[in-house]
Amino acid sequence: MVETEVRFAAHSVEHGTRAAFLAFMDTAAIMFEKGVAVKAYPMWEARPNNPGVLHWMPVINELAASGDWGFTLGPWTFQPRTEQDSVVARGHFITVWKRGADGSWKFIFDCGTDSGDESLHLLYTFNAPKTRGTVESLMAAERLLDGRLLLGDTMVRRRFRSPSSAFCREARPIALMPREQDTLLAALPARIAFSPVGHMIAPSGDLAVVYGTIAGASGKPEPYVRIWRHEAAGWKIAAELLRM
Repeated sequence: MVETEVRFAAHSVEHGTRAAFLAFMDTAAIMFEKGVAVKAYPMWEARPNNPGVLHWMPVINELAASGDWGFTLGPWTFQPRTEQDSVVARGHFITVWKRGADGSWKFIFDCGTDSGDESLHLLYTFNAPKTRGTVESLMAAERLLDGRLLLGDTMVRRRFRSPSSAFCREARPIALMPREQDTLLAALPARIAFSPVGHMIAPSGDLAVVYGTIAGASGKPEPYVRIWRHEAAGWKIAAELLRM
């Protein structure tokens, strides 16, 4: 999976972003466009092959017990024409991958932030023990977390945060350590209204993604993504990305 992500990024540099995305995404993949979750393949088919170099690298990854589903997370950069140009934009991404019957990996979900420097350059593989969960218990955990956060109960995050986790938000580096995560989360608004619009779960039922929207600073909907891991104590957050 990680090797595929690296080849995906290299393909983008060599052949352009549009060609890379069409080559490595599943035809049913989901991405966000102007705050709305959409089928990504027809969206990218309709896009022109614009100049520019989009590059990224995975620094965090995890596989489901089934071995055919997982996620990667890391930084991205954009240069307007060539690799010799200065970086004019940067941020982070979360990509969810699925291996097909032919053994090839395709991404089925992708989302990112639009800003944020990154100091992580080594690859961290999460190996937290996992057990099988259900879609029903997954969405119950999502509803409970979202409901408590809407009421301003920021302490509820500690209940659902896994010791092996990563948090991303705009203009901040990836937070891996508890102290970094506490600082990042403390800077969020006291109340956030999360509106989930979709989910995907691994065949083994131990990893899942829930995605939806929140109200951004401008009042317009912005994406959020949570990777959930089913541990002995239930569903815990393995990764979260907020575009706010």
